[in-house]
Amino acid sequence: MRLRDPSLDDVTAAHAVVAARELTDLGLVDTSLDDLRDAWQRTEMDVAANVRLVEDATGQVVGFGVVEDLGASAFIHPEAEGRGAGTLLLNWLMERERQWPKKRHSQWTVSTNRSAAVLLTAHGYRLQRSSYRMAVALAGEIAGVPEVEGVTLRSLDLADLPVLHAMDQRAFADDPDYMPGTLTGFREEHLESHGSAPDLSLVALARDEVAGFLIARRRQPGSVGYVDILAVDPTHQGKGIGRSLLLRAFQGFAASGLNHAELGVSSVNQKALNLYKSAGMTPRFSIDIYERPI
Repeated sequence: MRLRDPSLDDVTAAHAVVAARELTDLGLVDTSLDDLRDAWQRTEMDVAANVRLVEDATGQVVGFGVVEDLGASAFIHPEAEGRGAGTLLLNWLMERERQWPKKRHSQWTVSTNRSAAVLLTAHGYRLQRSSYRMAVALAGEIAGVPEVEGVTLRSLDLADLPVLHAMDQRAFADDPDYMPGTLTGFREEHLESHGSAPDLSLVALARDEVAGFLIARRRQPGSVGYVDILAVDPTHQGKGIGRSLLLRAFQGFAASGLNHAELGVSSVNQKALNLYKSAGMTPRFSIDIYERPI
């Protein structure tokens, strides 16, 4: 086993590893080739510095890892487990994280990947929290959108972007898995990636002031409406704006022919979990976050 630097031409080989890993751990492929290509092509992603591939003796890519602001992730093809690829990659990921201005190593892995849990624990990592993928079928009648006094909902306008970016940072400032980014990164990730759906995205106005927003995307396969971000400004939280945005988005998803809604939420965000459960959403799978001090 050896590490080598990647190029954008390697994205297909890397995705084959992700697909095999997800089929084993989840029973489905959740990350598309376009998802991975978008991530590697973003302006702020330095693939050469922050991604490494693992090759076996035949030159076949059997794993890869990536370090980002939020943390690191590693993927080992199930057929290559037990041959040292995971340890080789983990050591590189930890060394790369030491070069960043971080206080802790952080690794994200699917909760059903027990071999990853064993490896991380052996290297001093401890499970800290999880991120749940919540889902709901949009069949039948969708609950009516509750009215919030003084608040109106409208479609997202791309001119809203600077305001939404600033609100995103205020709304998630206390989230342990949130890392503030640039306006360029925000735009590329949420409004310029494949499947981005400004037409299904919403803004809540309170007396002409933006009080909250929901950014959506279309995901395939499965005709899924995915909630990329649901944020309410701290000064307007607790009024029901988040619920109104969520249910109106569900209505828009269904009207456009999408049959499921999904989103991700941290296990420590109890308010959001309660909201999503009350809207009929249930966990589909979870990602565990392991950490250790640097």
